[in-house]
Amino acid sequence: MSESIAIPTELSDATSLALADLSRGSAVKARVTFDPAPEGPIAWRVTATFPDGTGIGFEVKLEDFCHLAVAVADGLQTAFIEQTGIAVPACPGHNHPMRARCLPGEGPAWTCPTAGGSLYAIGAYSADRNQPS
Repeated sequence: MSESIAIPTELSDATSLALADLSRGSAVKARVTFDPAPEGPIAWRVTATFPDGTGIGFEVKLEDFCHLAVAVADGLQTAFIEQTGIAVPACPGHNHPMRARCLPGEGPAWTCPTAGGSLYAIGAYSADRNQPS
């Protein structure tokens, strides 16, 4: 008899924000699943499975929401880039992807890895307008 394990709300919320941004930057969609990691109740295995059956997974630890959102965004971004070869979410005016960072006073954000600074809150990226949504 298998037990159903509740996915922590903060993990689900962080995943929804990151997927919203990554989906705006790519036509490829992923199904994301969660499994408790062997390290204990604060560690989770996140797996993104793509339409071709490829699955890419990573582990996150339940921390404060900002750091959790950045860890999830970073892991999913890596999976999308490995799957598609496209820089998502695209950094406005550059040929590289933005980088997820936890910014003091701002929270989880997409930043330019070369110029720095917050460009979009994670979950607010708009590929069509290159403006926050």
